Amino acid sequence: MLLNSPVVKYVRLGQFALAIAIYLYYSLTPGDGLHLATSDKYLHFFGNLLLYLSCSVALFGRFRLRLLIALLIPYSLSIELCQYFSPGRSVDVMDMAANMAGLVTGFCLTSLARFAAQQFWPQAPDSGAAAEGC
Repeated sequence: MLLNSPVVKYVRLGQFALAIAIYLYYSLTPGDGLHLATSDKYLHFFGNLLLYLSCSVALFGRFRLRLLIALLIPYSLSIELCQYFSPGRSVDVMDMAANMAGLVTGFCLTSLARFAAQQFWPQAPDSGAAAEGC
């Protein structure tokens, strides 16, 4: 199967490593030079949404979706808390809420996509995570 070929596995893991690096860079870079024209809550939401989606692609079929969210929530919260030590950055409860909303949205989208795939393509590989619900 194409999803299990070595090249595809390396691409899936590579995109996840790149996503983690970008996430860490933008989360922990000193905030003195950051000038945003809009609320940073959008960045928190979409950053965590993309983090969840990237993780689910990289680890497709290896972990249940609920386990992924259980692992990513403490990770996201710890990165937010680490901003306390980054000059010009601060810990914000609303940022944490936006982070959680992004992760939960990613969980719901991934659950829906896996459920739909099983409905339309019953022979699709079961990752053990379809129909977990949101």
